[in-house]
Amino acid sequence: MSEAERERLGLSKNDVSFMSLIARAFREELDDYTLTDSMTDLKTRAGDPDIDQLREEGYVEQDQVSRRRYYSLTRKGWGVRCERDHRQHAGGYL
Repeated sequence: MSEAERERLGLSKNDVSFMSLIARAFREELDDYTLTDSMTDLKTRAGDPDIDQLREEGYVEQDQVSRRRYYSLTRKGWGVRCERDHRQHAGGYL
């Protein structure tokens, strides 16, 4: 995703990175993570994503189970991810 697109959507690099990690977790593409693990590690890996903003803007939903925080992408969040994946694929990156 270009910097201009991110800015147009009001997303930081860390926000996009976090959504990417969530998507990869749900697709079981992370070797060192399973969906039964807390997603706090994914948040840390992404840098400093603005979770509150991602929730307010409708990209991410948050839940808590047994003191573990979990995040999922909304339809809008998956839309950003799918657009990014499509562009990478079209450019030969995947």
